[in-house]
Amino acid sequence: MKKRLSQIPHILLVLLGVFFICKPSLAANYYIRAGASGANNGSSWANAWTTFGAVTWARGNTYFVAGGSYNEDVTITTAESGANWIIIKKANAVDNSGEAGWNASYADIQAVINGKFVIYNGYFEMDGVTGSGMSGHGIKISVTASASVLAFSSGASPRHLHRLDLQGPGFDFGSAGTDGIYYNSTAANSKGLYISYCWIHEIPRNGVSVGNVIGTSYSDYGMLFENNVLGRTGGVAIAYPAIHGQGMQIAYSQTDSYNIIRNNAFYNIYSQAPISYLGLGTHSNSRIYNNVFYSTDPSIYSLASAIYMHNLSVSVADIYVYNNTFYNLGGYASHIRNDFVGATNIEVKNNLWVNCPFGQRHTNITATANNDYYNNYGVNIPSGETNQKTETADPFINSTGYDLHLKPGANARDGGIDLSAIFSTDKDGASRPPGLWDIGAYEYGGVLPPSLPPDTGSAVFNKTKTYPSPFKLEAGKTLKIIELPLNAVIKIYNMNGVLIKELKETDFNNSGYVEWDGKDQNNEPVSRGIYYYSASDEKGNKKTGKFTVLK
Repeated sequence: MKKRLSQIPHILLVLLGVFFICKPSLAANYYIRAGASGANNGSSWANAWTTFGAVTWARGNTYFVAGGSYNEDVTITTAESGANWIIIKKANAVDNSGEAGWNASYADIQAVINGKFVIYNGYFEMDGVTGSGMSGHGIKISVTASASVLAFSSGASPRHLHRLDLQGPGFDFGSAGTDGIYYNSTAANSKGLYISYCWIHEIPRNGVSVGNVIGTSYSDYGMLFENNVLGRTGGVAIAYPAIHGQGMQIAYSQTDSYNIIRNNAFYNIYSQAPISYLGLGTHSNSRIYNNVFYSTDPSIYSLASAIYMHNLSVSVADIYVYNNTFYNLGGYASHIRNDFVGATNIEVKNNLWVNCPFGQRHTNITATANNDYYNNYGVNIPSGETNQKTETADPFINSTGYDLHLKPGANARDGGIDLSAIFSTDKDGASRPPGLWDIGAYEYGGVLPPSLPPDTGSAVFNKTKTYPSPFKLEAGKTLKIIELPLNAVIKIYNMNGVLIKELKETDFNNSGYVEWDGKDQNNEPVSRGIYYYSASDEKGNKKTGKFTVLK
């Protein structure tokens, strides 16, 4: 977790002169805990604020939230002060276990906010700490009425959301638009919207609605949306067709540029498209890759296209759709639909469609290449594309269970174009080998190396996990494997089962963990990809897990 420090000038008198030096002062930690019975001033777990409404928000501080129920709407209006952040973070053993009054239940129980959450201004971060896919999120925000679950208001500065469960009132609730995340800034040069490992679901209109996310490059992005699960959105349009729901609605009558949508799962969406670039907007420089789009019931979750660019846009340019998997979608069509005449650099490459409708071919696309189509239906199934592929059988390991990893015999294996100038890993974080890319979101492989010992199922490792996940190799950063028994031994392996590092737990405040700096036994940094750990204790109990390393 990043530390953001406020800069406070101090005057240092020295015999030879007077020098003015800016010295950072450490940001303070404060605490929120439903049911606390102390002074209600946030100074400790015993004196924690019992509601969000009681909190005194100040820039530069981190606010740790204990598990429990908070039945209230929350609005934070604190003005920006330089680049000082407000950080809300779920209570966790790594950050909090040594503090006075700490109880492990504060971390173990989900913090549930039953009400809408509104944030004015930027430099804001909310981190649930745990959770991915559709489970385990440390913080949940839930609404039962027609209101956006989490909404950002004014300001152009960065906002970050990580590991949150954002639940709306229902897929087809009500007669008005309700969004999961709403961010339509009117400020110039808004950028730095980062959403990761969130589960956004049960949303009547748009799962995510954004506008004016305007980056200057892919490293200085407008929006980065990665490793999220977004599903059961848009159903209000079934009874009220004039209300158009989307999975993601991008820049209606506004501008977007340098946006990245990667490594996500979009499921059970009823809409124009799971990703829609809307009318009157200026759309440029988007990369959409390593995503999975699927439906569990095509008769209910109907689409008009998979990715859509509106004909009334101001301009559309440089939209890149690479290495996505589309499976079992319903409705009229699952094509990439660009209705804006005059668009430039719209590319569709290395994508895989299985059991999907094609009432229309891909529309106004600059380049299509190395896409794979199997068992699709409709009068406009694509044909004649550059290096187009097909399959002789279902290419997925378990399509009925929606495990869309490739089988050994899939023609999608080694059938793609090498796009490593743009990205080099798959949805799982596994490396895509140079020159031998697979088609779709997943590179073949990634099964548990056979040399690793199996789990024994012991309860002593029930809470063992890695943090952060994924782990990004950066100077001074470490991966923690937490909730270990005393003297546990950790062995880290690569995807081939080769031992990379061995570590031993040392007890810290009754919450054992080990730290790994991302280096091998020769003190060399490891490469990006999937890694495995095997944890064992003195009694022979074992647990095996995996994690992703990024660079």
